[in-house]
Order: sequence, then C-alpha cells, then structure tokens
Amino acid sequence: MVNQEELFQKLQAAVSFHNQGELDKAEAIYRDVLAVDAKNFYALNFLGCILRSKEMLDEARNLLAAAVIVKPGDIGAQFNLGNVLRDMESWDEALACYQIALKLNPIDSSVLYEAGNAYRMLGDTLGASESYRRAIEVKPDFAEAYLNLGNLFKEEGELEEAIGSYRKAIELKSDFAEAYLNLGNLFKEEGELEEAIGSCRKAIEFKPDFAEAYFNLGNLLKEGRDFEAAIMNYHKAIELNPDFVNALSEMAGILSENCEYEQAISLYQRALDVDDEHVNSIAGLGWTFLRADRHQQAIVYYASLLRKTSINTDAFFFLFESFKGRLQKKLVKEFSYTEQFLGDVLNTLSVSRIVAFGDSHVLLFEDIKDIEVNHVGASTAYNLIKKDTSTGGRQRVLNRTKRMDPKDEAVLLCFGEVDIRANILKYCYRHNLSIQVCVSNVVSRYLEFADEIISQGFKVLVYGGYGSGSDRIAFGSEAERNYAADYLNRTLDEACKKKGIIYFSLHDCFFDSASLKTDSRFLVDDFHLYSDGNALREVQLLLLERMSRVAKKFAGALEERPSAQLVLGNVGCDGMVVKGSLDGEVLVWESEVDFLHSIVFDLNAFISFDSVILLFADELDVDAVNFVLDGRAIAVDVVQEAPCKWRWTPADLSSRFVGRYPMLKAEYSILLSLNGVSFKVRSLLERSADSAL
Repeated sequence: MVNQEELFQKLQAAVSFHNQGELDKAEAIYRDVLAVDAKNFYALNFLGCILRSKEMLDEARNLLAAAVIVKPGDIGAQFNLGNVLRDMESWDEALACYQIALKLNPIDSSVLYEAGNAYRMLGDTLGASESYRRAIEVKPDFAEAYLNLGNLFKEEGELEEAIGSYRKAIELKSDFAEAYLNLGNLFKEEGELEEAIGSCRKAIEFKPDFAEAYFNLGNLLKEGRDFEAAIMNYHKAIELNPDFVNALSEMAGILSENCEYEQAISLYQRALDVDDEHVNSIAGLGWTFLRADRHQQAIVYYASLLRKTSINTDAFFFLFESFKGRLQKKLVKEFSYTEQFLGDVLNTLSVSRIVAFGDSHVLLFEDIKDIEVNHVGASTAYNLIKKDTSTGGRQRVLNRTKRMDPKDEAVLLCFGEVDIRANILKYCYRHNLSIQVCVSNVVSRYLEFADEIISQGFKVLVYGGYGSGSDRIAFGSEAERNYAADYLNRTLDEACKKKGIIYFSLHDCFFDSASLKTDSRFLVDDFHLYSDGNALREVQLLLLERMSRVAKKFAGALEERPSAQLVLGNVGCDGMVVKGSLDGEVLVWESEVDFLHSIVFDLNAFISFDSVILLFADELDVDAVNFVLDGRAIAVDVVQEAPCKWRWTPADLSSRFVGRYPMLKAEYSILLSLNGVSFKVRSLLERSADSAL
C-alpha cells in the first residue's frame, strides 16, 4: 500500500530542489513518486515541466497529457501542456490547450498571450490580435504583448500602428532589446536609415550578446556604404554565433567585392558547412571563384557538391562556367566611360532632383548628384500593383513618396529586368500564352502603378530594360528573352507616350533586331552593365543622354557565338569530371574517356523542349538510359526511329520538358557509344508569330 505521508514528504523535497534549480535531483524524486503512484498529478505536472526545460519534449508531452487527464480543471497543467505543444510546433493542439485554460480563467494574461502566438502561427490574424489586446487589457504593462501586436501590425502592412506598438513596448520596458530591433527593421523599410541604425545600436546597448542585432546593424551600414563598419558588425555577430550563416555570407560578399578572395572563400565555405543548401553562399562562392580566377578550385567544389545532391542548378551553372572560362574573363575585364552630367534633364523636368526606385539596375544611377537611389530588391514590374509580395517593392516605393515634394522631385521607375530574364517566358510556358500577351499584361500592370504615382502629383520617368544573356536563373532561349525585351520596350514606349510619361532605354544600343541578339560584350555577368570605375561614369552619360531625349544610335557587331557547346561527363558520379563538346548534333570528348556514368548538357537557360534525339554508334537497349533534368529523374516515352536513333518525349503527353541541365545516366559502354544528341525546341517565337497573324 502506498504511504501517502512518505509520498508527500518526497514531493516536498522534489519541489524544494526544483525551486532551487537542482533539476536532476528533483527529476529523480518525481520519477520515484511516479514509480509507486503513476497518477500523481504533481509529479506528472512538475516532471513534465523539467523535461520541457531539458528539451525532452516527447516525454514531457506524455507526462503533461497524463496530468490533465488526472486534473482536467487545472489551468496550470493545461497551460504547461500547451507550451510543450508550442515548442513542438503543434500549433493546433497547443491552441486547444490554451482555449481550455481560458475557459477556466478568461483573464489569465499569460495564457491570452500564448494563445495569440498560436493564432498568429496558424494564420488567424483576427484571433491573434484579439488575444494580444485582451492580454493587454488584463495586464496593461505587458510589454511582450505590445511587441507581438506590433509584429502582427507589421505583417499586415500597418506600419504606423506597428511603430506605435513597438514604442509602447519600449516605454513599458526601457531595455527591451527585441523591441528596439524590430523598430529598427521598420525604420529601414520606411527608408529612415539613420533611425534604423540608432535602434539597432540601442538593441545592442541593452543586450550586448544580441547576434541578430549586430547582423542587422551590419546590413544597415552596408546599405549606407560604410563597408568597414559593416564588416566589424558581421564579425561580432559571428563571434557570438559561429554558425550564423547569413552573417558569414554577407561578410564574405563584401570581402569578395573588395578583392579579398581568400577570406571571402573561407567564410562562404564556413557558411556552407553549416547549411550546404544556402543559396546566397553557393552563388556568392561561385562568383568569388570566378573573380579570383580559381576555376580549378571551383570545379572541385561544385563537382563535389553535385555528388551529394544533383538537384542544385546553381552548382551546375558555376561548374559549367568554370570550365568555359567565359565569365571569368568578363569579371576581370576593365571598361571605361566618360564623365556625366544631369543639368539638362532636371531643366527639362523643371525639378531639382530625381528619386529613383527599382531592382538592381537602379544602382546604375548611384552617386549621381541630385539623384537619390532606392534599391527595393528583385521586384517585378508585373507585381508593383500587388499589395502583398515577398519583396515588398511596392510598399517601399509608396512609403518614400509620402515624404517627397512633387513640385521639386520627380520619380524614376526602373523595373522589368526580372520580368524579361525569367518571369515573362516562365508565364508563357506555364499558361500556354504568347510573348505578346504576357508582355502586354506586364506593361498594363506596370503603368497602372505609374498612374498611382502620377495621381500624387509627380512627374514620372520610366527606364526600360534590355535583353540578357545566359544567367543562373535565366528562362527561355536567348532569342525568346530578347524578343520579349524588344516587345516590352516597344509596347512600353508607345503606352508611355499616350500617358505623357518620359520613357528611355539603352535597349537599342545593344540589341540587333535581325538576329534577336543582345551584344553581351557590354554585360559583365550577362545581365548587368559594367559599373566599376570609369565604366559607371560612361554608362551614366548614356543614361542621362537618353533621359534628356538626346538619344544616340549605337551599333556594334555582336559576338560570334561558338557553334560547339560544352558537355561534361561524370557530374554527380565518383569519377573525375571530363570535358567534351556538342558540335551541332555530334558529341566529341576532349580526351580518351576511361570512366563515364553520366553526361550533362547546359542549354544556357531554362528551356522548354518537346523531345530528345539520341544517336548511338551501335544498336543498344536505350531503356537502360535514365533521363535526369535539373537533378530530377524524368519519365519518358521511347520511340526507335532508326536502328541507332531514338526519340524521347515526356511520358505525360500533355506536358513538355522544361529545364536547363539535361543529364543522361547509364553504364559506361552505353554512354560511350553515344555519338550525338539534339533537343527539339518549339520556340515561343513560333507561337508568338502565330498569334500575330
């Protein structure tokens, strides 16, 4: 028979140890109690709390679930169970526990607060808002509730209300580092760089080990072009959190731009040791290898990465570029442009300054006196009328125009590059539409946003994009992209004239309409103009001449593209990567191949194609060849068209192949017998021509 007096004494001892922080001793006694009384509520509840603190969440959940069965009316046990389920990210179950607790006590501020967090994680904005507000009603000095209410306002785009909530949280808790940090993030979105920096510094003052605050401060200083101070703050963030991937990557990026390649490579590799799928580090390391002319090091790294996971198109991109050496030459090549001026443009517009907004191409206007540059991220022209986007470009533009004077300032919009390079053609592929239709949709939506700016009293300029070469996210063939760029420029030019919007572009400087080619000699990475040193001043002169309507014709002979395409063998396999070429449809290896288990091609962009033709030296079992596209196995239908000629088409007859890096995987003897490969592409240009008839 259980001695209740003895159990009571044990529980008293356990609670005493528990309160003194001697959790191991308390745990041992609670377990002793449960060994003789498995339904002892206090042992179940308190042991569950200890195990939660030790992150032994499964056992903690089981104990607390048993506790609420024993005493379903105990608010503390319900709350504790909800917190364990919250830690396990079982938000539905956690909320159910909090709701039971609130039925027992509707004015428990802690439970209301946690219920608000659960509602927020479940996407129930109204439920979260009501819970936070009720928590504040019950406990008016609840700083954490004000903080999370502010976060909720921010997510809903109600920035003034968010700022008010953060300020109230700080008023109640003057050393609230998290509130200062979030306030700084809001100031950054509002374009108030100095205020954002000040808030981050306050967060660090009150919480000196706040790695996230040092990281955010580094980002702000980088945006303010104080690179040395930015590096110091990234370094401090990494010192506090050695596995801080984003800080490692951002610091590496600055060092790479400053030609400090050894340190940059080391930091990128540290970041990838922590997260081998970190996209910015994979790409940043690749560009650093190319800038530093470390092609062999790049080949070894990206070949190794593709052995671990073949579903990484960035790794394919940099592996191919390291063999080609094409971008390496571009990245070290110097250009020069002449000095620039702005006076005529401002006189034409009758303003004293221009405020420019755009994607990365807006940076071409940087450091021009009387032009303020606002890089709002990779926003698309198509999405500027959309209120909620991942980049937030629209809101960042409108937040800035609120503080501008339309009598003294004009607005310059520089969007459309991402639309041209990827999104227009991707949309064509997905929805079976012509380029003309998709471009017209982009122009209509872009100018709808421009009309919003004009309605505020501003004069608006639009800078148009141009065609691009092959980049790691490029979509469609080069001809398709350039046709889309040309059609976008013509359509946008005509539409802007009707609306009285000043439109200019350098598109015709680099574009040849007969061949549908963009002269990539002027593009440092196949989609950005040279912008270092004298090159920036010279391209700025071209831009300003176009803005002032003194346009110049620029005709240049386009580079001859080599007919042979690079082919790589053994990518993703244990053997050494070997180099070959596809000249027309003929496959040739550069040297004798002793080991071959894969062959991969670079189509130079993400292309839509109907079929693959394989030509073998011998009549073989082609069913033994696996087709992989961008790292993913693809089911195909196989048709033999001749004794040694086979055609692959998608097994799903309603679809087409869409990808950039097709790979063949088979035994050595089969792949070595492969003499030729071709990819049957039905270009969107054909569909666009049909639509135009």
